[in-house]
Amino acid sequence: MPVRPHIAAFPISLRRCWLGLLAVLGLALLSSCAGESETVSPIQGTGSGIDGESVDTAVDPGNDFYRYANGNWLRNAVVPADASNVSRTSAAEAELDRRLTSIVEDIAGRPQDRGTPEALVRDYYRYYMDREMIDRLGLKPASSFIERIDGIEDVAGLSRAIGTTLRADAEPLAGKQSENLFAVSVLPAPTGKNAAAWLLPGGLGLPDREAYLLESSAARATRAAYRDYVARILSRGGRKGATARANAVLDLEVRLAEAQSAAQDLSQARMLSAEELQEEAPGIDWAGLLAAAGLGDEAQIAVVDAEAIARISTLAEEVPLDAWKDWLIFHRLSTHANVLPAEFARARYVFYGQRMGVMDDGGSREELATHQISSLFGGTLSRLYAARYFSEEERKDVSIIVDRIRRAMADGLPDGADGTAALEELTVATGFPDEYEELTDLGPFAANAYGMTVAAERAAYRQELGLLGKPYDPTRWVTGTQDMQVRYLPLQNVLEVPAALLQPPFYDPEADASANYGGIGGIVGKSLANAAGAAHPTIAGLAAAYEGYRASLGGKEPRVIEGYTGDQRFFIAFAQLQAVKTAREASAITQGAKDDANAVRNLDAWYRAFDVQPSDELYQPAAERLTGW
Repeated sequence: MPVRPHIAAFPISLRRCWLGLLAVLGLALLSSCAGESETVSPIQGTGSGIDGESVDTAVDPGNDFYRYANGNWLRNAVVPADASNVSRTSAAEAELDRRLTSIVEDIAGRPQDRGTPEALVRDYYRYYMDREMIDRLGLKPASSFIERIDGIEDVAGLSRAIGTTLRADAEPLAGKQSENLFAVSVLPAPTGKNAAAWLLPGGLGLPDREAYLLESSAARATRAAYRDYVARILSRGGRKGATARANAVLDLEVRLAEAQSAAQDLSQARMLSAEELQEEAPGIDWAGLLAAAGLGDEAQIAVVDAEAIARISTLAEEVPLDAWKDWLIFHRLSTHANVLPAEFARARYVFYGQRMGVMDDGGSREELATHQISSLFGGTLSRLYAARYFSEEERKDVSIIVDRIRRAMADGLPDGADGTAALEELTVATGFPDEYEELTDLGPFAANAYGMTVAAERAAYRQELGLLGKPYDPTRWVTGTQDMQVRYLPLQNVLEVPAALLQPPFYDPEADASANYGGIGGIVGKSLANAAGAAHPTIAGLAAAYEGYRASLGGKEPRVIEGYTGDQRFFIAFAQLQAVKTAREASAITQGAKDDANAVRNLDAWYRAFDVQPSDELYQPAAERLTGW
């Protein structure tokens, strides 16, 4: 039997090189015809790129690679009392928050020229931080909205009111719905090249549609807790009989959930006129709604899930107006809780943060302000973040990594695979866009945090509608530079790799290529594999990332760094990125992390790197190893 190589784990720390780490100075549009000058990385890091202290050498990598790569980290990591889990990426998320807060506080702490995006950020920060003023004003800033809703007398008035709430706040490709009844997303038209308004159903306060429909004890408990939250918000909003009103709101949302489909298939969108909508989806006054939403001049709207929208529309007549009014008022107060008196913000955090674990708005007021500014003034924060934290050399390095992986995946596709054309024609956007969409004028607004928030939301929506009817710009970014996610946009066939993700443990310019291909490369590979229709995206993506890594070596073998070969560092970096510790060791998220990390058992190179033998638990005969396709 071959002797296993000695796999040392010297104490090392990942060097956090923050100088210019996350801001690119242009959009990288890569195609399959990259020139020779684009294949040589300007960065030649020499660090190992992995956290050797986390490796548990007492574990045989062939038996449990996840625990081998992360055992010491899993043993020592502490789940915060106010969180459901902690992961290897938590430190990067915290660093991102620190950077963004620093940018915002720098802007807020000095004079800004009137009419500039920075001036708006500065003013908003000051209004948001003035908790004393917010509490003193009470519900007064929202009173005009409440009075307008209370004045609704019929379905036509309800339709107009719903129309005024439409915003571009849904992300259908990321599964994010709006709490408003409908949202608009400006995307390429289903046919043609112009930008079109896509109408998306929403209206649910619970993050999981199934929570409204299941009859398990957990689902019933969630609905009961949500009903109590609705009652608290309505009671604090001055609504008498809040419990009965909350029951009616919950009943309405159950019916909305029943009306909607489990998933939205954008490929089935249909272009419909207001007249066609009225015919196919009676109930709502569509002409009035679209006019109030600023869409009255649009000849046609791209309707996603027309059957669901038709079912929702009937509820406008079937559900009592008073329930609709309370529903509208509840969602306005709930979604704007952080710019209303502290009792609203506390109630929202207790439900969504502590009970549901779907928001992290329990931080300092400064952090909350930064999160809100990132949402409302994302273009400005993207620009400033990129300028401070990324370099042209790093942009080029990541662009080369991504393109090598794309080429490797295209070469490895089975003959006749559906994803061939998508990969060959794919546009990769690295770092940040050529142009930022920034707000410079919000129009008139009340000089307080709530008033400026609503004005910024409306201004962003108007800016979005301004794109309609024009040729859709395929280089337009959907992802913010400061967003920590890779996103594939199938309608545009674009992969966006934002600057915020290009930091340890995902990417480190001081590390050699192995860890970066195993880190950010593994994430990019999985996104590309999803785009190409892989049956097992994690495996297909990892295989392409590995082939891209080997191609980067130009036929040479990398040196051993701190006891690890290049291939070993590649696989360890990949596995370490999966590490997560939850309050319950046997939770689904923990098992998912282990499964992803142990997917390495399907790559022949992993067996060679760690001398895995047939007697090892993760060993799979070569004929049984999955290719991903």
